[in-house]
Amino acid sequence: MITIDEHWLQMWQQYMDFLHTKERRPSKYKMEERDLVNWVKHNRKLINKGIFKESRKEKFNELLAEAAKYQRVNQYQYTDGSKCVRKKRKKSAIDLSLEPKDLWDPA
Repeated sequence: MITIDEHWLQMWQQYMDFLHTKERRPSKYKMEERDLVNWVKHNRKLINKGIFKESRKEKFNELLAEAAKYQRVNQYQYTDGSKCVRKKRKKSAIDLSLEPKDLWDPA
């Protein structure tokens, strides 16, 4: 059985792996990422209450510093001024060179 400290370290590692692979913070709007968001939110609440374990503070501050690198101003820009790399959308399969009469022939 896994201890609470081992589970905390596991979640810390998952969050750090997420930051490094996706190069963004987890979103509260995506179900598969919500566990990470809630874990960080819970730990912040514990810090604010003053009951956060001292042994975890250094690691958690490291995580927050790493997450701060990926904080966005908007969907196109990070707070450090660098631009977000956006994936190009696939072109539509519709051939726009055809006339409407060519698309439908009521023969």
